[in-house]
Amino acid sequence: MFTTVHPKSHELHEHSITLFEKLFDNNPNLNTPFQDKEQAIYLIEDNVLEGYIGGALLVKSKMSSLHRKMGYRDMALSCHKEEVWTCSISLQIQNAVFDFEAMGKIFYQRLYKELVNFGTENNVSFLYLILDPGEYLCTEALGFWPYVVENRPQESIDGLFHGLLSLAKKRPAVKTSSLKPPVLTDRIAA
Repeated sequence: MFTTVHPKSHELHEHSITLFEKLFDNNPNLNTPFQDKEQAIYLIEDNVLEGYIGGALLVKSKMSSLHRKMGYRDMALSCHKEEVWTCSISLQIQNAVFDFEAMGKIFYQRLYKELVNFGTENNVSFLYLILDPGEYLCTEALGFWPYVVENRPQESIDGLFHGLLSLAKKRPAVKTSSLKPPVLTDRIAA
């Protein structure tokens, strides 16, 4: 079961947040977009029985700064807000006998449902994701996440995955990983 941790409750979940953030600290390119962690919302699951901790880190970011970090310059997003919710995810396995294929699939699918709930509660239809290449592959292969726009690690300047994740209950019809992504007219900011 995921726990939503708002900024005022960070200190109550310090152990889980610290373990979660270690992965960001190990990758400076990933850590840079999430420097304002004091204002972050975390979706964290600390599953002692299965031996893992994981979840999502969500922060509001200025759209203009994201355009510079996207890995290619001609991504055109039509959004009506200055800020968007930016997200990264992590699954840290703490048990050597963790069945990654079975339990990982369950974790990533449940995490996506939690992100959809977050979107519903905050009136957000899309999240801007920045992911470590391994996490990106897991969301694709195990979670089947509905990315609308994808800039894969081999295509990006920083070696990370950048993309827009649909939070709509109905799966989006348009998906692209080319250098000319579609113009989105749906709301991507809170």
